[in-house]
Amino acid sequence: MNHRALVWLAVAAAVVALAAVWVDRGQAGRSFAGQSGKLWPELAAQLNQIEQIRISRGDGSLVTLQRTPAGWQVKERSYAADAGKIRKLLLDLMALEILEEKTSDPQRYAVLGIDAPTTPAAAGTLVELFVAGKTGAPPAFALVAGKSAGSREIYARRAADRPGLLLRPAPVIDATPARWLDTALIDIKPGEIRQLQATPASGAAWTLGRAAASDAGLTLDRGTARTAPSPDQNVVTGLLGSFTSLAFEDVRAGATPPAPALERLQLQTFDGLTLDIAGLHAGDKRWVRIEAATGTGAAAGAAERIRQLVTGHEFEIPAWKYDAIFRKRDEIAPPAPRS
Repeated sequence: MNHRALVWLAVAAAVVALAAVWVDRGQAGRSFAGQSGKLWPELAAQLNQIEQIRISRGDGSLVTLQRTPAGWQVKERSYAADAGKIRKLLLDLMALEILEEKTSDPQRYAVLGIDAPTTPAAAGTLVELFVAGKTGAPPAFALVAGKSAGSREIYARRAADRPGLLLRPAPVIDATPARWLDTALIDIKPGEIRQLQATPASGAAWTLGRAAASDAGLTLDRGTARTAPSPDQNVVTGLLGSFTSLAFEDVRAGATPPAPALERLQLQTFDGLTLDIAGLHAGDKRWVRIEAATGTGAAAGAAERIRQLVTGHEFEIPAWKYDAIFRKRDEIAPPAPRS
């Protein structure tokens, strides 16, 4: 066989190989993407019927997001979920588009992080969507999510299918219950606060107050001094600002009987709202309990909303925020140096 014949034979072999690859990719696209290229083209029509989302990992992490007449709830916390985060998750799942098939070999699942989450070492995260009116039925949609592939793509596979896929967009999938909570707690602006009364865990009690909202700063009670000391306005400013957009990190059911508080603070606003806040320590975590919310006049409605939100619960807040709220008297007005 001459040199030219060998060249043509090699070219022919390359063409056959390319054709085989093209056919294989085309069949994969038809098998797994469908005409729309979506992972779940049928999810769009059922999106408003999803009543439960369950996300779990092999290490025992689990969150159950349940739709109720009052809105979405985090079942493991018996508390309101962040509806915006859940809506984004559902929309991202609905939009999932298959870019390519990566592997059908279960031995390679772990490389992509899509191994079934049945052992603590498994990297996959199982996402299950349940449709309303089908109690006890298996999930209508189930996905084993794996590693991220850049900022917008993710490796995953449908739980009942073998092929590992590269998908876009990459939804935020987290089996930690605290990740899905509606963490907004209270929002009181500094100019609304009329008085703060505190009983610290140690040291003297103190009261900060002002007669009118137009007063530039709050004054500290005299305590044991002959005259009222001048508070450090930087500390006071930080203290007052602690109640603006105050959010929590986690929530738990309050103990019955309630655990003894280490420190207490009562907040009163000019429009008649009163909050009694108790502080508790649990290891390196800091918790607050709003034991009562009362209001008169314009604040009555706000007080009722806060009561519904906080009754029966204790809230973990960042340690730095806890320390900013439960100040000691000497921090607000350092004692004058002795002569």
